[in-house]
Amino acid sequence: MDSYDSLVIEQYLDTRIDRNTSKYHRLFCELKDLYFNPDSRPKGLVDRIRKRLYKQLNKSTGLRRFYSRLINSRLKVLAFIKGLTLFINNNDFRRDVINNKAEALNQLKSKL
Repeated sequence: MDSYDSLVIEQYLDTRIDRNTSKYHRLFCELKDLYFNPDSRPKGLVDRIRKRLYKQLNKSTGLRRFYSRLINSRLKVLAFIKGLTLFINNNDFRRDVINNKAEALNQLKSKL
């Protein structure tokens, strides 16, 4: 099942979901419009930039690799911040990490 099928099923199950209420549906529709509606012109500067970016990402393997690494790095930083926040705020989690230092370090190393 691809992402389109998931969006259609989700919309079928909850009729309140549409392009205006779901950021995932909105993004999918924007990308669909960029590639599958040749008569549509990008309306503003942001749309034109987004269209060029997605087209370049699909053409250039070097740029696609760089973009993927950038996104993966961002996700790792966000996960680290979330884990650090949990470590600072949750006594039970902090105690478990301290009690299982070796396993926690191995998990951390495998994620980096």
